[in-house]
Amino acid sequence: MTWIILALLSHLVFIPGLFDGFSLPKRVYVFGLGIAALIYAFRHRNRLPLFPWIGAYLLVSFIPIFWVANIPVFIERLALDVACFAVFWAVAVSRFKPDSYSLAVLFSIAVAVIVLMAEHFYPTSHGVMGNPAYSAFVSAQAATLPTTMIGLFPVFAALVLVVMATASRAAIAAAIIALFLIGVTRHIRFAVKVSTFLVLVTMILVMLYAGRSDLEQFRSRWIVWKNTAAMVSTPATWIFGIGRGQFEIQYPAYANHYEKDDQMLVSADHKRQFLLVWGHPHNEIINLALETGVLGEALYWMILCSVLFVYEGRDRLALSLWGSLITTLLFSVFWFPFSHPSMAITFWATAGLLWNYSKNSPKLEFWARR
Repeated sequence: MTWIILALLSHLVFIPGLFDGFSLPKRVYVFGLGIAALIYAFRHRNRLPLFPWIGAYLLVSFIPIFWVANIPVFIERLALDVACFAVFWAVAVSRFKPDSYSLAVLFSIAVAVIVLMAEHFYPTSHGVMGNPAYSAFVSAQAATLPTTMIGLFPVFAALVLVVMATASRAAIAAAIIALFLIGVTRHIRFAVKVSTFLVLVTMILVMLYAGRSDLEQFRSRWIVWKNTAAMVSTPATWIFGIGRGQFEIQYPAYANHYEKDDQMLVSADHKRQFLLVWGHPHNEIINLALETGVLGEALYWMILCSVLFVYEGRDRLALSLWGSLITTLLFSVFWFPFSHPSMAITFWATAGLLWNYSKNSPKLEFWARR
């Protein structure tokens, strides 16, 4: 329980005083948490889940150090991966009481509410924590979790939080799809009710965003994705990637390779215009393939699939944790939660909780009957 709370608290570092989701204090907090979790985890090193696969992924990710353009950024980004896996291990091997699972879920919802309140009462031109999508994502990640309580009403109430944080259509869509998948997996009657409600919500959202230039925004990201492909130019980078954190360093040289990136006109700072606009391709699948290569991407998805399919039951707690992870994965197609310290550490803490629950659920009769 302690590791879950500490991971979730990373969202609240310097709220509402410092509106920067990638701030130095936040990164220091997450890296410090990772070191502490690593020490704790290796006290249980004989039963660390997925240790061979995670070790192989980290080894493959380290190989590009021989050709990366910026070693400090590479080390920092790789350190985030280590911190996330360390927290995953720490949560996975911890001992939980039955009530601890529900308390962790409630605490995550409280964090989402606090983030939304911070954005409402302390607004900035860039949104809470330096990006308007931040609050939308945090609330979307929490929207699937109240299914552990009872019935549909808490789910709908949580989804309202996502609708309130309308800065990110990707976050809203991710939450909607995840809730539908939970309903389908749970049972048909629940799925029919959920899908009916979500159709209505979707219609409302379509009307809300009909007048916005979302298609142009998607086009700009599509251009970045096309130009990103040009950055993989040698067999070594195909296999092992260009190195963690290197996209923002190398993209300026490839920004107009296949198609002109009009976003370069947004920034008045001509020396950093690409870095200010595209510090990430806004697609974690593409970014992972680019920075860790085909081998790193394959290993990472093997780890993810092992976590997602570790539990075969249909009780609400397991489904809500699974739904939260699915929400993050769906959101990552149009944003970068795995590159964000708080979002990444929260994802892997939730993954550790799902793994822990899957191994102890037969002993937890209360939740097993849900």
